[in-house]
Amino acid sequence: MLERNECSDSFFEDSLTAWDKLTRTETIADIKEWLYGIISKVRKSLAQKENTRYNKVVEDIKSIIDENYAEIENVGQIVDRLYISASHANFIFKQQTGQTIFDYLLHKRMEEAKKLLMDPYIKIYEVAEKTGYKTNSYFASVFKDYTGLTPKQFRDKYSI
Repeated sequence: MLERNECSDSFFEDSLTAWDKLTRTETIADIKEWLYGIISKVRKSLAQKENTRYNKVVEDIKSIIDENYAEIENVGQIVDRLYISASHANFIFKQQTGQTIFDYLLHKRMEEAKKLLMDPYIKIYEVAEKTGYKTNSYFASVFKDYTGLTPKQFRDKYSI
């Protein structure tokens, strides 16, 4: 608790009440149960605060990706703005969302590509450029892995 600058007042009764409770307990089992209750409260509170802090990191990462997905070349470009290491950010992101930062970036790019491919006036190489891919062939390969269709097949199947 000290490492996180937490005050013990929120978990323990005042010291007189705590000592009174301890002196009135009759068995070791009662003391263990009382201590277990306090430890559970501390654990839950710290975990909740940790998740809140991590949720902020995840939301910031998603926001950066959503706004800049076409310019991002690596995870370092995302986390540099947050002043945390890429490995730690990836750990937090994976723990909170179940996917890696790169997976989220790929998902964002592919979903945007699918929207762009619906417009028959946008050329496929333009879709690749607008979603952050430097070469059309690499975009087509990633797109096919993601959707099971080439960009042209997707356009033919779903565009109006």
